[in-house]
Amino acid sequence: MKAIKLKLPRALVEIVSVERADQCDVVLLPPSGKPQCDLLVNRVSDAAPPATVKKTAAILALFELHGLPVINGHKCFSVGTSKWLHHQVLESAGCSVPRSVAISRLDGDTERFRCALRSATCDLMGLGCKWPLLLKPNSGGFGEGIASISSVEELEQWADKESVDGSTETDGITVLQECLTPRENKFYRVWFVGGKICAAVAVVRPTGVAEGALFTGGCVGSCSLKERLAAPVFTTWDPPAEVQERVLKAAEIAAADCGSIELLYDSHTGRAFYFDMNMVTTLPEPESPNPVRDPENLWGSGYDFYSELADYIIVRLPSPHTQKAAAMLTSKEHSTFGRSLEL
Repeated sequence: MKAIKLKLPRALVEIVSVERADQCDVVLLPPSGKPQCDLLVNRVSDAAPPATVKKTAAILALFELHGLPVINGHKCFSVGTSKWLHHQVLESAGCSVPRSVAISRLDGDTERFRCALRSATCDLMGLGCKWPLLLKPNSGGFGEGIASISSVEELEQWADKESVDGSTETDGITVLQECLTPRENKFYRVWFVGGKICAAVAVVRPTGVAEGALFTGGCVGSCSLKERLAAPVFTTWDPPAEVQERVLKAAEIAAADCGSIELLYDSHTGRAFYFDMNMVTTLPEPESPNPVRDPENLWGSGYDFYSELADYIIVRLPSPHTQKAAAMLTSKEHSTFGRSLEL
């Protein structure tokens, strides 16, 4: 499979599928011993399969070892692929997070796994959590695999089913988490690019949408007809200064050049709880089938957040940057592009 080359006004960008990266001379080491481009943009999904994650991590490390700039590099990618690490980073940034316990599956031993789940449940209940609780795959994405559990019996039934098909986790870790009720049924997502807040939206989940949709931003970019019918309602949001500071602090700790963070305000306490980091995220687009509503004209009619991301990438190219080559690493199995970046 030949890599796609885009000849654009400000840079030459080669789009490389990580699954076929070993066939691309941009990534393979030539006799000179250095990758043949000036910058790498990582757009591989946080929820990619384990084999893709390992290959991506190696490619990112390769570029960094050669001193080449990488957008969302090795450290950022490692954080992005683990919900447990999301919480550690968010807490380090001063954010409140839902109380959670990470449980490792032990060599396929169902009984030990069930015991670990029961013990984790007791730990959370001891901290004041109540049913229902949420079970989440540590390395999942797009709201997939999230289960709401309302009793010990349901927990054990879930463990038995999971031991048979193992369909909701890929790295052997499950996160058991308290379930918070959002104020006014609203969730919030804040995007950042290059150490600055790019955009933010409030998200209202439609009645009847599955529980897992609580933890995904929905179709803010391109999506299918089926997805649009169940899509949340997006409205522009001007996040408070405290939220902006904590989002940017978390991005700094994770070494993330761009991405988004999700939060909610608890209906009982009014406190903000941050629960998810997305290092590869679809930015809002005016032409989206499910466009963001902007009643207060916070963004204006001509917003283009992909251009902001493209501008940041151009700035990161070594000088002189005119017509320099960049590689954009993507995954053919888990594409998260709303559209191609125009550099």
